[in-house]
Amino acid sequence: MTDIPPSPAQADGVAALDRAIAILDAFTIADRSLGLAEIAARTGLYKSTILR
Repeated sequence: MTDIPPSPAQADGVAALDRAIAILDAFTIADRSLGLAEIAARTGLYKSTILR
């Protein structure tokens, strides 16, 4: 069986999912809401990336 490398579109899709999960993980049970700056600080993602 041969390994087929993922296409760039598939790799981007996985990266987008990783970022989405990181954003969701920034929230704790005690957090009802978070501001953009707080999410950015907790995830290490740029604000523009979070807004996408």
